[in-house]
Amino acid sequence: MDANIDRLQSLRNDTVPLRPVYEPYNTAAITLVDLVHQALDLATDRPTSVEKQKVVVCAFLAAAQRAFSKEDGAVAISSKAEYWSHYPLVGVDIIKQVTKALVTGDFISRLRTQVVGLSGLMKMGNNAA
Repeated sequence: MDANIDRLQSLRNDTVPLRPVYEPYNTAAITLVDLVHQALDLATDRPTSVEKQKVVVCAFLAAAQRAFSKEDGAVAISSKAEYWSHYPLVGVDIIKQVTKALVTGDFISRLRTQVVGLSGLMKMGNNAA
């Protein structure tokens, strides 16, 4: 039991939650978000969805930057719909679309944890550097 508590504490210290509250703040940030969004090969036929997807990409980049500065950092992306109700800029469907595209594009990979009930941790992948 102590090993699980230690592992949970370690994960809590090294984990950064994805919170879609960020938008690019300058030309360089807008360009970066646009480039990552294009690389994800998401549907672009719905302008409102594209804007929401870009909010998620921006949030991912911000969380990844913070996680990268930690020794064994990871980004936590909740799969529970209730979690996303606190973030009105996007919905759970958009989060799932972008997360799937990030995994498919090797930007992130799902971590397999040994702690019961803990899921949704992502590590930056090959394209994330």
